[in-house]
Amino acid sequence: MGVLALGLVLFEFLPIPYPMSAPDTPEWYKKIAQDGRSGAVLNLPMNWDRPGYLLYQTEHRKPLTAAYISREDPRTMVERAPVLQHFRHLGPDIIDIDLSGQGQQVLAGLDVRWVVLDRYKMPSGAEREVTEALAGEIFAGREPAYADERLTVYEVANEGPQEPYLVLGTGWGPFDPATNTRTLGDSATVIVMAPAAGVVTVEVTLTGNEARRFDVRLAAERGANTLRLAAPAGGAAAVSGLRIK
Repeated sequence: MGVLALGLVLFEFLPIPYPMSAPDTPEWYKKIAQDGRSGAVLNLPMNWDRPGYLLYQTEHRKPLTAAYISREDPRTMVERAPVLQHFRHLGPDIIDIDLSGQGQQVLAGLDVRWVVLDRYKMPSGAEREVTEALAGEIFAGREPAYADERLTVYEVANEGPQEPYLVLGTGWGPFDPATNTRTLGDSATVIVMAPAAGVVTVEVTLTGNEARRFDVRLAAERGANTLRLAAPAGGAAAVSGLRIK
């Protein structure tokens, strides 16, 4: 009887037929799988890491700008580069940049070719409104390369004037959205991305007890140039702004 009872229980819970469903992968990703051009995919929204983007990558097999990792890593470009920072925080970080003028330049410098807005992953509210507004500013006047009821896809075109821009280096504290600042410890670095050699002036804005602005001039070479900033005497400072004048 015990064997019969066990058999009935196993039969009751036997997973046959095993429930299955097709992966939620939009058809567009199959198209770029056939695109021989190089470049990364920037999936939006990206204000937090979504594992679904890794699923889509199994179809298109292109590099990803941001995906899903088990721990936060401040060294990733998501936390360091403007444009990516904007989408991450749904607003600017401490780097001041003209998105309409340099947004595509920055994305091209990061080897991003496709920017994909997925409305199914953006509920109504600030997440969608801000993400779409930022993309609209970056790609103002450009028609999407693809659009359907779910996706809007833009291809990055670096065609405008090339100007220097900034990327955070090492030594910075995490972004504080309550004060829109980052902590500068004893020292921190800023990477000046210069399209041509020349003198670049970086304006630094401090807040708190050390509230002030000062300029740092750098004889930049073409490409990436490292600028080291030292905190004022007495320790760490809160930085609310970095921009090229």
